Amino acid sequence: MALTFSRLTGLTAALAATLLAAAAFASPGTDTSGLPPLGPEWRPSNPYRGNEAVAAIGKEIFTENCVRCHGADATGRSSIGANLQLVGRFCRRISDETLVPRCLADADDYFRRSVQGGKIRLGLTYMPPWKDVFSQEEIWALRTYVELLSITARDANRQ
Repeated sequence: MALTFSRLTGLTAALAATLLAAAAFASPGTDTSGLPPLGPEWRPSNPYRGNEAVAAIGKEIFTENCVRCHGADATGRSSIGANLQLVGRFCRRISDETLVPRCLADADDYFRRSVQGGKIRLGLTYMPPWKDVFSQEEIWALRTYVELLSITARDANRQ
């Protein structure tokens, strides 16, 4: 099926509307001044891992921008978004300690690229790109928060 000009224009308009909606969702209300600066070069993995102060800021960013699609617990069960708690969860089961950092770096890269680029398949936007909305520090703060949620949920299930 060939894309006609009118169909392509419609897809472009839909994508533009999604991007504008994403920008509208982003709230400048979160005080991110407590995030340690990381500079312009993207880190290959989450430099804030395990930092609870950063996770608290990540929770604010998540609540203001992500909760409507991923749910309050980031599992997506009560909404349309993916279960973010699954990203990197397998890494904690690896017994070879030399492989764990590599696994976590892969999970971090997947998370970062997903947030930056969104999820667009066959012209349909499942999640808008946030690359022009969130800084490196904000994306890693989100990752830190979601990862902490996953660990907390795992520990609660063990009891």
